[in-house]
Amino acid sequence: MKKFLLILSINLIIGSTGYCRGDYNSFYQENRYNEDIINFEIPRWLFRLMLIADRQDNYEDKKFLRKINNVSFFIAESSGLKYYNELTGSLSGRKYRTLVEIKDGPTNISFIAKGSRNAVNKILMIVYDIDDLVVMCIEGRFTNKDAESLIRSVNIDDAVNMR
Repeated sequence: MKKFLLILSINLIIGSTGYCRGDYNSFYQENRYNEDIINFEIPRWLFRLMLIADRQDNYEDKKFLRKINNVSFFIAESSGLKYYNELTGSLSGRKYRTLVEIKDGPTNISFIAKGSRNAVNKILMIVYDIDDLVVMCIEGRFTNKDAESLIRSVNIDDAVNMR
């Protein structure tokens, strides 16, 4: 019984200190209330509203928007490199795979996906330099083709200006 209580206590202590991270959600929850962080989420119902309001016949965009469950933004206006290093340390290599990395002067842009070989349930767009970090996390049920289409549709100049 003592051995069980000791193991349970150790697991509770380790879990409460954030030692067992390994995921973007852990990083987001751990840092979202820091003073130099701006964060917000766009709920699914807002995407549904966008689908109704959009009168254009862009079928592929609408199909992708229907698959989105949540979009969150994590913005560090200072200490971007610090948060970037912490973020990359929290992303497990087995769970996440880098789709594309782009360097544009001092700015770096990465697209990272979480999921299996056939499906993606999270796409991270990370834009960072020494001062700033912007992470856009798109959650839903996507195919690999959906993820590739999203990357192709992003205007790199707009992404660089996002920071």
